[in-house]
Amino acid sequence: MKKLTIIFCILYSSYFLFAQGNDPVSKKEDKDLENRIRSIEEDLKNEKKKIDDTEKSLARLKKENNIKTSDADQHQESYVSPMKENGLSADFTRSMFLDPEHAKELRESKKLWVNDILRVGFWLRPRLEGRSNLDFNSRTDDYQNRALQASQLFFILDPNPYLSMKFTIQDARVWGGSTPAGSGDRRFFFTNSGNEVSPTQVNPQTIPNATDIREAFFILKYPNFPVKAIIGRQVFAFGDQRMIGGANWNTNGLSFDGMRIAYESKSFDSHLFGAKMTASANGPNGVLTANGRQNGSIDDSYLVGNYNTFKFTDFLIDLYAFGVLKKWIPKTPGFPGEIVRDQDFFSPNRSRQNDQVITAGTRITNRTAGNFLPTNKSWDWTIESAFQAGFTGERLYASWDQARDPITGKSNYSERNKYTGQLHVFQTGYTFEEKTRIGVQYSYSTGDPNRRDGSVSTFQLLPNPRFGIFPYFDSVAGLSENIGLKNLKSYNLNISYKSDAWGSFILSGFIHRKAIRQDAWYSISGDPKTGALGSCSVNGNAASTSTENCSGNSFSNNTYLGSGIYNEVNLAWVYHWVEGVSVWLGAGYLKAGDSIRNVRTDINNPNPSNRYTFKPDAYMSYFMVNVAM
Repeated sequence: MKKLTIIFCILYSSYFLFAQGNDPVSKKEDKDLENRIRSIEEDLKNEKKKIDDTEKSLARLKKENNIKTSDADQHQESYVSPMKENGLSADFTRSMFLDPEHAKELRESKKLWVNDILRVGFWLRPRLEGRSNLDFNSRTDDYQNRALQASQLFFILDPNPYLSMKFTIQDARVWGGSTPAGSGDRRFFFTNSGNEVSPTQVNPQTIPNATDIREAFFILKYPNFPVKAIIGRQVFAFGDQRMIGGANWNTNGLSFDGMRIAYESKSFDSHLFGAKMTASANGPNGVLTANGRQNGSIDDSYLVGNYNTFKFTDFLIDLYAFGVLKKWIPKTPGFPGEIVRDQDFFSPNRSRQNDQVITAGTRITNRTAGNFLPTNKSWDWTIESAFQAGFTGERLYASWDQARDPITGKSNYSERNKYTGQLHVFQTGYTFEEKTRIGVQYSYSTGDPNRRDGSVSTFQLLPNPRFGIFPYFDSVAGLSENIGLKNLKSYNLNISYKSDAWGSFILSGFIHRKAIRQDAWYSISGDPKTGALGSCSVNGNAASTSTENCSGNSFSNNTYLGSGIYNEVNLAWVYHWVEGVSVWLGAGYLKAGDSIRNVRTDINNPNPSNRYTFKPDAYMSYFMVNVAM
């Protein structure tokens, strides 16, 4: 094109020189020269069009064939984050609890982009809650009327094809309070963000401020290469998040300090990750940890795992393995009547006996569209099973020794206490005309029929339980967040209707029963709602919340081991009001079952203060507004 321009200039200049230095040419010659000039101009236009078309074709060809632009070309042109045009990737949206419509809107929004490489955003969620009698005890004043709020300000920087990062500031509080809404996921806190309480106090702890860093990670990647590394504080979320997830329905949520290596392709995904969940040692210059033996917590602990997804046309198969590894903590002396517990003489070097629970499982589902059902299908199904192994770190008197002392249980032999829990979930539903879905779910997590043997059969929750997950909201164990997936048989029927004008309505019903009658039922935090004889209780505290017994016998002569925990019915409404704003409203009713009723009405209850305290009805409600952009 430059050559043609030069030729044109030479001819045009020659024409003026010739005209000025010679006699006027004839009209015919002048007209011929004008035609030649027009012809050259037309040729120049055609050549320019060909060059432009060639450049466009080359750019399209590079894009279609994933050909990387050369470094020289990148320096010559300004870099624009592909997420500005294609939407935020899942790595950057795991810390917020949003309904699917609102989440899609946030990912695809082109607002709040700065200089094509920086995305600024925020999430605000005030929530009013009312809860009453969730322990089904008429003697306790446990009515709660509170306002919670989670607030986030985040920055996503994508400056070049090799690096991305996210930084999220989060504030979690009860209105009127100055500390987080709950202990949640306690991690280290920076200088002046906590007051370390003396370990000599009854309940030593580090008290954090309400504001913390929820996410601070960077991603190392290479264009069109399927492997990337995510390093720093981040949210791990896999599958239906029953095992590991962000727990974003809670006010605090969960984050992990660690690293994840991800391989992602059209047919196979694999994630290898590790994190330090709790740290015992403080850092230099006033950096404190909320955990550690000196603070009354669990000392050093780690989370490691691998999650793999095999993608087929009509279904997915997930295979995973997680390990929660805790440093062994010396046991305090047992309470009176304790028979089978740690004995130091079994092993002089207790540092080798760590608490390690390994959870391996598989999940199969036909929800192949980003964990949602493809638009051309109506029937969804998911099956998940998980099995646990490992050792608690305790050594017990050998349960197999027939020569044990029948009174004290002492034996000349010992055995390691091992984990043997299981979890099984089956979920299915049918959607009519993309508006109404009727679904059922069955969950089964094992309990322990005998907590005096060398096997912990109760399924152990991983870092924290996950409730309120999508795509099917309120399908785990109820809006009340009153029960955990341990020693549980749960039956669920749910109906949802999506209206074009008034949002979504979700009706859910649960029947919660014990999987093993001799075991306790467990709160959402995983703590046992124990209540039988002293040798069954935690730290000797017989809370008398349900009928159970370590030996497997009936609770007393006048009652039996009940299996019903409680039933729950919930109604929820989710309305996407305007861009960036959704409104939520929900309520639940709970009715206690026989395992709670029997222990509260039995005149032979070993804890007299809990006799005749049964109040079977409990209630909860909430109203919240989600604002996210």
